[in-house]
Amino acid sequence: MNMKFLTIDNILKATSGELISRGRESFEGVSINSRSVKEGELFFALKGPRFDGHDFVIDAAGRSAGGFIVERVIPFTAHNSQRTIILVKDTLMALQDLAHFVRAAKDIPLVAVTGSNIGGLGSLEAIRSAKLEMLDTVKTVAVNADDSFLMEGVRGFRGEVITFSISNPSYIKAANIRETESGSRFNLLINSKESAEINLNVYGLFNVYNALAASAVALSFGMALPDIKDALERYRAVSMRFEVIKGREITLINDSYNANPSSMKEALNELGHLRGKGRLVAVLGNMNELGRFSEDLHRSVGKAAKEAGIDVFIAVGEMMGLAAEEIKRSKNGSHAATYTFNNISEAAENIMDIISAGDTVLVKGSRSMTMEKVVETILLGEGQK
Repeated sequence: MNMKFLTIDNILKATSGELISRGRESFEGVSINSRSVKEGELFFALKGPRFDGHDFVIDAAGRSAGGFIVERVIPFTAHNSQRTIILVKDTLMALQDLAHFVRAAKDIPLVAVTGSNIGGLGSLEAIRSAKLEMLDTVKTVAVNADDSFLMEGVRGFRGEVITFSISNPSYIKAANIRETESGSRFNLLINSKESAEINLNVYGLFNVYNALAASAVALSFGMALPDIKDALERYRAVSMRFEVIKGREITLINDSYNANPSSMKEALNELGHLRGKGRLVAVLGNMNELGRFSEDLHRSVGKAAKEAGIDVFIAVGEMMGLAAEEIKRSKNGSHAATYTFNNISEAAENIMDIISAGDTVLVKGSRSMTMEKVVETILLGEGQK
């Protein structure tokens, strides 16, 4: 957002808010994190199921936030006075309204990203159709040519199609993929004419696909290949998203932020590639919002764990317990040890009695499962917190 647009008058117009206190007249940007808010920014006190941004308003003020969008007025101490405070009915909606206001006022290129699992839509075809509704409003689409189901869905699109792939023919391709100590290395090929070697500082084949998708978008905006290479190589893993932590005795893969069936299977597959001297351990929590597909999809995770060669499977929650059942009733006589816990507290309490030195441990589950509590227990056991 541009400071030119972030004036009190524009903010009030965009959010239909009420001006409680007038301090700074315009702002350098917006923030939703009190720990990273910069001087002169507008802090939005968002609320979630486990946090309330209003609890951090004073902290944000101490970090020189210039103003606040709140749903209730927070008392300020003397040194936090003379800040702009705007009262709204819903801070998340206000943030969205302000973004829409700025978007409408400026000619800004817009990138739409789709990748959700919509459990109530009834079929994979319906989910695909919901994702591809965006085709009616875009001029260019970047699509994975290795996904035949998705490619079928974009057939007939009259705009520009930029394809990317690892296996099938495409405009953008990754070749000669190999693992490194810090992630992956591959050759990025553009239309079989330009190429660059990319050293990606994140693990997983799925992240190679992510890099290809990002490259497709960058090319559509006219970025040159050297600049794309530089941007990809400067990227670092985000906390709790396939974050590989190599401890003194255990290699921990913290992928606890969220989960769906596709990402579960990809993570299990990558876990198999990261085997060290010890066992492969998967600590998996329920995948939520899958509707009537939930039971079958959780059982499919158990099958994927067997195929990945998991040695220890730890299920957290009733639905993921179905995956453990699938492993135990294997006709091939799976040798994986299975443990089932009702909730995350039980799993965290027992995890250090299950894992051993040399193990490579994957932790993953839906956001509501708070799987990071297991991660914290392991890190404490490793002396890293």
